[in-house]
Amino acid sequence: MLFALAVAPVGFAAACTGTPGPAPTPTGVTTTEPPPDPLADHLAAERRLLGSYQATIAQHPALAKRLAPLRDDHSAHVAALEQEMGLTPSATPTATGTGTATASPTPEVTGIPPVPATAPLALLALKNAEHAAATARAAGCLTADDTAAPLLASIAACESSHEVVLS
Repeated sequence: MLFALAVAPVGFAAACTGTPGPAPTPTGVTTTEPPPDPLADHLAAERRLLGSYQATIAQHPALAKRLAPLRDDHSAHVAALEQEMGLTPSATPTATGTGTATASPTPEVTGIPPVPATAPLALLALKNAEHAAATARAAGCLTADDTAAPLLASIAACESSHEVVLS
């Protein structure tokens, strides 16, 4: 026993002077990525809705004056969600004095539906999209944390008003 205690410090010292190897992986422990941010789906949906407004204005320029304020609201929604998520704000369209927008580069947005060929059908498509968006944001409030719930509620209210404006 006395011999073991006398040799132990030498063994520990020898172990500390060697070159470090890879850290052992604990057995039974798996590394997983953190779950996605619950606001990520809402952000993606807002980007798609913003893209729908941009595409509709591009295809039906006569609607620009009517749609620009609604499009700008969605640009603000995207920025607010990005800020809440701690993301670097993406570039979004800015209104010009003519009631049209200049689009800056934005993240790649997929899933934007095609714009209907006539202005009345395009407005109806946006109205339906606003209804779906308002419903989704309101539902999101029920599971969101204390800081995200008011943001989603505010966005849902805004989208509900857009539905009325598009009627």
